[in-house]
Amino acid sequence: MRVGCGRRWSPHEPPPGRSEGGSHRSAQHGGSKVTWHSLGDFLHMGGYGLYVWGSFGACALVVAAECWGLATRRRALRTLPLDDFEEGSMP
Repeated sequence: MRVGCGRRWSPHEPPPGRSEGGSHRSAQHGGSKVTWHSLGDFLHMGGYGLYVWGSFGACALVVAAECWGLATRRRALRTLPLDDFEEGSMP
């Protein structure tokens, strides 16, 4: 086999990582498509719900804290007096 030559896939053979007849966008878990029949199933996320929603919550908390910090700094800057710097004079 020559170096740099990859295997050519038949148009009738699915490439590696894709199942026969399924699109690359379909979510797969354990060989079956992931479907949610209720809100509880969606929140559970196939056993990964705590990780998914915990990460989402932590990200939302950090973004909210950043927005609050920016608003606080902006209010503090508005209370500072403006410099009375005259053109040509050095402090």
